[in-house]
Amino acid sequence: MYKDNSQLRNEDFVFPYEKLDPENDWVKRAALVPWEVAEECYAVHS
Repeated sequence: MYKDNSQLRNEDFVFPYEKLDPENDWVKRAALVPWEVAEECYAVHS
């Protein structure tokens, strides 16, 4: 399986003008997703 360890975490991503707002609903939801599990499921089908 392809593994890219250079992927930025949401809180490390910097927009040209500011950082992501940690109180943003999408940022909060992204923190709840078990990304490792999603990656494993995706890898089976790719």
